[in-house]
Amino acid sequence: MKVMKRLAIFFILAFTIIFFIISTFQASSSTSNLSGMQLLPKDNIFNTRVDTMPVDSHSDTWIASSFIGEFRYYMVQPYNVVDNTVVPQYLTSIDLMWLSDNIPYPIPEPAQLHPTDYDQVLQIYNTDTNFNYNLYHAVRAPDGTWSASVANYYNMSSNDLRMDINRPPEGQMQIKYDEVMSGTINHAIQATISHTDDSYVWPYFRSNGEPHKDGTYPPVGQRFRLKSSVDISGFPPQAKTIAQALKTYGMIVTDQHGGTTNVEIIGNSDPRWDTSWGSPGLSPLRELSLKDFEAVDTSSLMIRQDSMQARVPPIPSPFDYVLSYLRNITEETWLISR
Repeated sequence: MKVMKRLAIFFILAFTIIFFIISTFQASSSTSNLSGMQLLPKDNIFNTRVDTMPVDSHSDTWIASSFIGEFRYYMVQPYNVVDNTVVPQYLTSIDLMWLSDNIPYPIPEPAQLHPTDYDQVLQIYNTDTNFNYNLYHAVRAPDGTWSASVANYYNMSSNDLRMDINRPPEGQMQIKYDEVMSGTINHAIQATISHTDDSYVWPYFRSNGEPHKDGTYPPVGQRFRLKSSVDISGFPPQAKTIAQALKTYGMIVTDQHGGTTNVEIIGNSDPRWDTSWGSPGLSPLRELSLKDFEAVDTSSLMIRQDSMQARVPPIPSPFDYVLSYLRNITEETWLISR
């Protein structure tokens, strides 16, 4: 009888310990991604579809100057997800204080940064506050303190456009593994190209300082979309989800990389990505022709220059898609006949 009681107590204790371990693991796993988080309001310009917006009058010029390499994906930008249990700390120094927020930052230990990225961007999301923090040229000292060239925070529940800092919260546009696996991306995608013009369009408010000023290259913040006529029906699920987002929400040029003529869309690093050249999930994106893109005029969506809130365009009907498809086919046939 005593043996039975001891065995019962043993199994109860063992079950309790296992349940605790599983619960703890599940709790920590649930904060390892941003699934279920609404990053920026639904009427934010980054979250606004552009499949019915007009083609920009400069589209042909920009495509000819900047879309001449290959279409690539760059899924290596890390991000850190924390909650209020992480104790914030002030940075020991910030080089460009006039572009920064001198506040305590909830930097986890260890923090994930791109190991070879010149910019050394440290991205942090707090799921309890829905705040996003970005440190540029972030450096950790041996004593655990941090410094940066520029440091900012963003309230991801607000459309306020903080024109006192460097740029809008670009992390929202980076492709995340979990949203791709869900089958839907509901935001524009960040992209870099070879060069940008020394100008910008809303919601951006600063250029990259490049010497090009004649309009040959697109301005910072310019939106492009994959034409509706491009057939992506044969793409595998991951590539198809991204390609559809490029049609519906487009991509926004945020920076120049200068070293190549390629167009690169930016994603977050995740060990579950297979980014090898022949990966069955993503590599079909390389089949896209850069001539299959067009610049979009989103100026009519702006409500105020200092806000990211957009006039949300109506959702198109199936008839609208047919008309758009026929229009693109007609344009391409006319160009070929010339």
